[in-house]
Amino acid sequence: MKGVVYRLVNKQTGQSYVGKTRQSLETRIRRHQHSAKHKDTKNEGQPIVHAIRDLGFESFYVEVLYESEEFEDKKALDDLLNEKEIYFIEKYDS
Repeated sequence: MKGVVYRLVNKQTGQSYVGKTRQSLETRIRRHQHSAKHKDTKNEGQPIVHAIRDLGFESFYVEVLYESEEFEDKKALDDLLNEKEIYFIEKYDS
């Protein structure tokens, strides 16, 4: 299994959201869009969900910040993705 750390950037303000996923990036983006359309999802509290809902997904671009190699150990992959996500959150002040 592989993982990705990504960033959604507001095209107008430059503000960004950094996230991680073990799913395909396309699947994770679709989940963000779904959460923005449906207020009863578990992601309702995320600021990115409200931003997508208010501004539309077309107001953002997606940037891949890190792609892992193939991992057999899910915990090792999760630990690595958590470390990378924290690094990029601090780097981009998101």
